[in-house]
Amino acid sequence: MNNFNIFMSFVKLGLLASIGKRYSNFKIFFEDLKNKKLLNNKEYFVKVKKYIDSKQYNIDRLYFEVSNVCNAKCIFCAYKSISKNPHHKNGIMDFKIFKKAVNDAIDMNIKKISLTPTIGDPLVDPNIFEKIEYIKKNESIYGYFYTNGLFLNKNENYKKIVDSGINELDISTAGFDKKNWEKIFGVDAYKTHLLGLSNLLKYAKERKSNIKININLRTNLNPIRIFFQKDFKNYILPHLTTKVNFTYMYTYDNWGGAIQKHDLLSGMILRRAYTFKRIPCKRLFDASILFDGSVRLCACRAIETEFDDLVIGNIKKASLESIFYGEKAQKHKKKFFGWEIS
Repeated sequence: MNNFNIFMSFVKLGLLASIGKRYSNFKIFFEDLKNKKLLNNKEYFVKVKKYIDSKQYNIDRLYFEVSNVCNAKCIFCAYKSISKNPHHKNGIMDFKIFKKAVNDAIDMNIKKISLTPTIGDPLVDPNIFEKIEYIKKNESIYGYFYTNGLFLNKNENYKKIVDSGINELDISTAGFDKKNWEKIFGVDAYKTHLLGLSNLLKYAKERKSNIKININLRTNLNPIRIFFQKDFKNYILPHLTTKVNFTYMYTYDNWGGAIQKHDLLSGMILRRAYTFKRIPCKRLFDASILFDGSVRLCACRAIETEFDDLVIGNIKKASLESIFYGEKAQKHKKKFFGWEIS
């Protein structure tokens, strides 16, 4: 297939329009914030403080750390440093803990559940499909997770994912060149990743599945250049459908200083650290269930370990609702306004 035909394939599938920064449809509680009218206004902070005090907000999405063990060593992720921390602990979430947390989430009318840990890969969990099956018993829940794709081929996991009923799957990749991919992902497993992704796309297409598949490019290369790589044309392009979306990471987080510019390849831009934040972090209104049942306010980043000061309780000792609206949680949320947490 020549370059023009490849380009036209993308145009027909509407994929080119999806390349670029992808912003989540994060449901914010004030239209003023959505319209960006109050970002520089003290009135906004007054409103949010009152909103926290009222406890009328709910968790937008609940994250589950089904596993905090990873099978890759990506240069843009803090897993390498966190996993070496003597105070950090690794584990797989027990199904009883998972079931309790999901039941509590249903009681709170939470509609989005992610099986994506802050660090680690969900497919390392040998019981991941039992957990997916449990959340999909409730049709109102939108379930999804991120993976590096290294275990897609293992035990034909790619088939199990498509057949599981999960709504959305995000797969990180560094492109379709072996040498470059292994520099970024830090493991000698490019072919395993490529075949797993190819088989997933092929099977989803054959099954005419409704699963939304996002291929997230984490690379130093221009995204358009990636679409002309030989392995892309041979293994990925033939299986694309309108259910497949591409995103491209322009800048990379420093994970509280764990990632430095020299850790990244030339062409990968380290995101500038904020010297001042105009608004509190949106993750104030999310929560993460860690593998041991601990409830943590942030599911986005960790510095030395996710078992830190943002842990506000444990699902084994209390309900998710009582923990999330409890005194410790409220205290942490209000710290954002005193700039004790940013």
